[in-house]
Amino acid sequence: MLNSFPLVRLLLPFVIGIVVAIYLPSNAIYPFYAFTFLFILTIISLLIKNYNLKYVFGILVHINLLLAGYSLTSFKAENKIVTNNNSNDNQFIIAEISEPIVVKEKSIKAILTIKGIKSKQNWLKSEGRAIIYLQKDSLSIQLKANDIIAFEPMLKDVPPPQNPNEFDFRNYLAYHLIYQQAYLKTSNWTILKKATNLSIFAWASETRKNLINKLENLGIKDDRLHVASALILGYKDDIDAQLKNAYSSAGAMHVLAVSGLHVGIIFLIFNQLLLFLHKIKYGKYIQGVLLILILWIYALLTGLSPSVMRAATMFSFIVGAKMTNRNSNFFNTLAASALTLLLFNPLLIMEVGFQLSYLAVIGIVVIQPLIYNLYYTKWWLLDKIWELTAVSIAAQIATFPLGLYYFHQFPNYFLLSNLIVIPLAIGILYLGLLVLALSPFPVIASFLAKVLDYVILFLNKIVVYIDELPYSLSQNIKFTLLDNYLIYITIILVILLINLRKYIYFSTA
Repeated sequence: MLNSFPLVRLLLPFVIGIVVAIYLPSNAIYPFYAFTFLFILTIISLLIKNYNLKYVFGILVHINLLLAGYSLTSFKAENKIVTNNNSNDNQFIIAEISEPIVVKEKSIKAILTIKGIKSKQNWLKSEGRAIIYLQKDSLSIQLKANDIIAFEPMLKDVPPPQNPNEFDFRNYLAYHLIYQQAYLKTSNWTILKKATNLSIFAWASETRKNLINKLENLGIKDDRLHVASALILGYKDDIDAQLKNAYSSAGAMHVLAVSGLHVGIIFLIFNQLLLFLHKIKYGKYIQGVLLILILWIYALLTGLSPSVMRAATMFSFIVGAKMTNRNSNFFNTLAASALTLLLFNPLLIMEVGFQLSYLAVIGIVVIQPLIYNLYYTKWWLLDKIWELTAVSIAAQIATFPLGLYYFHQFPNYFLLSNLIVIPLAIGILYLGLLVLALSPFPVIASFLAKVLDYVILFLNKIVVYIDELPYSLSQNIKFTLLDNYLIYITIILVILLINLRKYIYFSTA
């Protein structure tokens, strides 16, 4: 069956190598030597034109991919922890702010890349990443990506979760190669150098901030502005904790994260807008290149979350296939996007967002048709409602085991909320993009912004209402990794049963 999906066959051993490296780590150099040796053997077997060696070649390719995944992950995940020496009062750590800061109520959160440790006597080069919380003041709020700061060596290991069913934030940070954190008062740090060259990430952050200011200047305020910023531009740091919990309890948290839905809408809009290019010579290629650029600029503006990168990569491959007049198989396209992202950062495989994003899209493609075909109606509106219901159920089936494992809770009214929230979210995205596009024309933009403001207000009220319904959220569900695997095995066996009609799968399930 996998013969029809060659890229899926290549992805599987690579992913296995990554997972083995994470759970059974070793010195990266030894698997790299093994990979190099076997790679040479693979090339030799390819050059020897012997039909009997084709199976040997296939086995070598798969082992190479497994070792490549292992080696790449081992090199990437080397544990780099800064050593503090608090006995030396003259010592301080020099670091660069690697991402745009996050402004919180009483502090400023910043991700740092450590450059070294400086003392009066010498300079010690050091590597690693850390997360710091700075006392909120007029200086810390002005920090930007690529600024260089110096601070007292007060880093401490990130603590483990305090409760059994609590999300493991330490584990989450570890997969981002962050193992230490610190809280710094104003007197504990100083800025050494302001960023002179605006990096592409800093540019994206500034552009997003300017777009949010445009929405605010057009009259969208408070919670409506924060939801609009999250839904349209992927900036959700300002959303009130209580409102965020309401979205989570209602099963609508996914609309606050820019995802494949948003990227798909951007693709559809600009694909239509650029159709006129087909009338000129090489217009198809110009359209394709422009589409890919637009998709990745939007992905960059919205923060390059795993779901956005997955969607942007997938659509890039689809556009590339159209440009070269090739048919793109969904599973090959999905595998190609995953392989591309994991080559850049193999630790993405452990990101909750990465896992949920791929499982959701697989669930929608594989499970949704099975559910949708259970009921037929000739009424257009009823059919669309049922289609959306089938999508929600399919995505939930594909992702709920993982959600239970990581968060130990389940939104009981997810169907009700998604039937209302998803159409509203799509409308808000279209309307928000239109408001930003027409912002140079204040009269029209202000009118549309008022409509947008009312729609978001209605969305928030609906979400809060669903959250306040009795038994809206089941919490503290004990769900282990073994439970997770068993549920997914059962889901796969049931899908095989339905598709292949072989009842041996039912008895196994």
